[in-house]
Amino acid sequence: MNIMKSFPSRELVRETYNWRHHYYYLTDEGIEYLRSYLGLPSDIVPATHKPAARPQRAIGAGGERPPAEYGDDKSKAIGPGGDFAPDYRGGGGASAA
Repeated sequence: MNIMKSFPSRELVRETYNWRHHYYYLTDEGIEYLRSYLGLPSDIVPATHKPAARPQRAIGAGGERPPAEYGDDKSKAIGPGGDFAPDYRGGGGASAA
């Protein structure tokens, strides 16, 4: 932890302080410094600097969207059915002792 406190003054990390917690973000200079200090090759990069691989979406015949999954059907009516009739008679609660 104490080594991270010296890095902001050398501009190797960017520091953010919030609610009694310190957050440190490596700068490009910090990455280069750690590579040289640890003897790592230049093709090694932090996982947060690698582009995220996005999964390919399946496309149906003719470039159409795939069939709707669960919950994608917008034609269904939302809410209780027509025969919904709540019954609000008294009693049955915690105070009905």
